[in-house]
Amino acid sequence: MRMTAALVAAVVIWWVVAVPRAPEHAEGAPNPELRRRTLAGAIHVHSADSDGTAPRSAIAAAAARAGLQFVVFTDHGDATRAPVPPTYASGVLCLDAVEISTNAGHYLAIGLPQAPYRLGGEAAAVAEDVRRLGGFGIIAHPDSTRQELAWSDWHVAADGVEWLNADSAWRSRSWPSLIRSAFGYWVRPGATLAAMLDRPVATLRRWDATTAQRPMPAFAGLDAHGGVGRSSFDGGRSGIAGIPSYDASFESFSVRAVLRNAPTGNAVTDGAALLEALRAGRTYTVIDGQATAGWIEVTAARPGGVASMGESLPGNGAASMFVRLPSLADTTVIVLRNGAPMLQTAGAKAQLTISEPGAYRVEVRRRNAPDAAPWILTNPIYMDLPSPPAEAARTFTPQQSLLDADWRTEHDPASTAELAHTTSAIELTYRLDPGQRSPFAALVVPLDRATPFSGVSVTLSSDPPTRVSLQFRSADGRERWRRSIIGSAPAHPVTLAVSDFVPISPTGRALEPSVAASLLIVVDLVNSVPGARGRIVLHQLSLGRVK
Repeated sequence: MRMTAALVAAVVIWWVVAVPRAPEHAEGAPNPELRRRTLAGAIHVHSADSDGTAPRSAIAAAAARAGLQFVVFTDHGDATRAPVPPTYASGVLCLDAVEISTNAGHYLAIGLPQAPYRLGGEAAAVAEDVRRLGGFGIIAHPDSTRQELAWSDWHVAADGVEWLNADSAWRSRSWPSLIRSAFGYWVRPGATLAAMLDRPVATLRRWDATTAQRPMPAFAGLDAHGGVGRSSFDGGRSGIAGIPSYDASFESFSVRAVLRNAPTGNAVTDGAALLEALRAGRTYTVIDGQATAGWIEVTAARPGGVASMGESLPGNGAASMFVRLPSLADTTVIVLRNGAPMLQTAGAKAQLTISEPGAYRVEVRRRNAPDAAPWILTNPIYMDLPSPPAEAARTFTPQQSLLDADWRTEHDPASTAELAHTTSAIELTYRLDPGQRSPFAALVVPLDRATPFSGVSVTLSSDPPTRVSLQFRSADGRERWRRSIIGSAPAHPVTLAVSDFVPISPTGRALEPSVAASLLIVVDLVNSVPGARGRIVLHQLSLGRVK
């Protein structure tokens, strides 16, 4: 009898400690017109096309079972593959995006057409290319516990950022917490995954600092793989196959996108509308594992115009801000300006007057778990943000032209590089090794290390258009510093300061001009593919002073 009582007590304690409560159901619905325009979905999902565990059709079916209406697939790649057009599968709108590896972390590119060359290398260059080619870029898992996955260059003008990444959140848990959660997962998988999500203070602080200066939407990324296995894309993950499943991930949280108009049922039309909503930041996050039927409506109005989340408020003067959401016990609505709370209230409605410039967003937190991820988090309404500072024009004073210097070529044994030197240009015709080694072709010119300089001016074109890498190299060849530029037609001059060049080695020192013994123009697999052929024409290259 005592043993039975002890066993019953142990089971009760295990249930209380390990199994989270079932998601509560919020009461109340948005107005029918807004409900028709709002889609629930998942961003940052991997399929068997990269390191996921299931085909996209099966993943769409799992999303449908969880009540989702869209999935943004972000399989790893370099953007040289033509994206699959938007399609409906199991009633779920599927968008094809790509997760690109850069030297500062991973970058999600949505709405990007097939790139004319491989995207990779410098994070700033990737963000520039994604935007220039018509896509929308999001920093992925910015604060991952894995150094090779965390974002390291916050000077990059990214289009968006993940404020929450499930994979990063679950990786950060302690082993006792993971073991305890494993028991709960078998009973309530979605709620268990949601219970493991903390409020990422550092990420939110960084995002708020950015939105105080310029619009930048944030998203919750599932980073769903349909289970944990081994992957070459992220440094090698390990765990139990099939956990967490796609179904469980889709039940934990979702992104709500507010379209301009209700979906039409045409995948191409609806895909464009969804992309527009994501790009504009008319989105918010709901942690469905805390409570289901979550939604929120946030608007601000003043003489001259009205704005909702993701939008800049037109007009002048003070504004009235309205918040409306479903009823749920034990919640607090918090309105934040530039990340600082300015109103906290309970209930399903809030109204306040806002008058100071800034980014105004809303978090709905559960009072019994203030450190947990908010039940609902919105993108901001922007009010009278400062105009972006004008970029100071660089002046370049040439000191030494390198066009008439002693140029030569370098290449790996299986690639070719042919040099043609005319009176007005240097031409490189190349063909990279079609194998999977490390092919490269380069123009090389020696430098007079006694000549001081603070920058370089270069004008080049390429056929086909591609990015090429300008590299300074030390005399012993052990140190190199690079910066990429786009070669296109017509050619236009580009001025780079010495400080623009970064060491190729992660532990390398900053470039000192006196150390540079040669300058290279390199085509390699960072921005090209095996077997690539092309021609680089160097019209002008000078060392000089940059101010």
